[in-house]
Amino acid sequence: MNKILKKITIVAILLSIIFTSYVLVAQINEIKNAAIIRRSNGVYRYESMTLPDIRGSENFQMLVHPDRSRTLIMWNDLAVKNTQFTVVLRVSDKFRPIEAFVSYWNQAQFKGSAHLSVINSKLLASSLGPLGVFNRDTDVPENFSIGAHPVSGDGWHTVQYEHSNNTTDLVSNLVDTRQKISLYSLEASSDLKKPVLGNMLDLSIEYLGPESIVVPAGKFETQHYKIGKVNDIWVMGQDRIVVKSEIPMRSLRYVLTEYSDR
Repeated sequence: MNKILKKITIVAILLSIIFTSYVLVAQINEIKNAAIIRRSNGVYRYESMTLPDIRGSENFQMLVHPDRSRTLIMWNDLAVKNTQFTVVLRVSDKFRPIEAFVSYWNQAQFKGSAHLSVINSKLLASSLGPLGVFNRDTDVPENFSIGAHPVSGDGWHTVQYEHSNNTTDLVSNLVDTRQKISLYSLEASSDLKKPVLGNMLDLSIEYLGPESIVVPAGKFETQHYKIGKVNDIWVMGQDRIVVKSEIPMRSLRYVLTEYSDR
């Protein structure tokens, strides 16, 4: 028995040495990517606000490049509706959209894909779907964002909010924190006769103040906004990471369950 225990101990020690050596070599051989100066990763849980149901999940990776532009890669799995979206958004250092790619599966059917390019005041969209290829050019303002539907990208809508533009009612002495933002919203319904193209919309946005909130991923200092009068959204940091999003009238909640940055 002692000989067997000794053999097991020796094997365990050898495995520990091999594992430690592998970790050290991996750390030594890690290469810095000059195209990425900062990155973050996260996972969201899609849930009901009134029922214990889990509706789906979403993963994202956000990359910041040397010119301070950002790339946001999103992949969601809305299992409750047999829906899956893959989205890549790229914006400038001021968060103005540069380009995007989307691919939508809705109700277990391929809805379509689209590539968007922003050239000065034009957004050029080309969509491929069950009915073929469709193109559309849209006039866009200097400040706008793209609504591609995964929750990860919704934090970038709040960049349009100008905190210095709030007004005060001289009678009530109350500060009016409501403003308007411009959103290019993509068609993502299960209607296969509608190509994956978008239209410009005006939405209201209201700033409700700073809040410290706790979600499964941890405790975060956030800014609380209300978009379109129905969507409460809590974002954090210079990259506008969504920590939590709620749409009470539809009993929908999205919470950050995992998060890391470096």
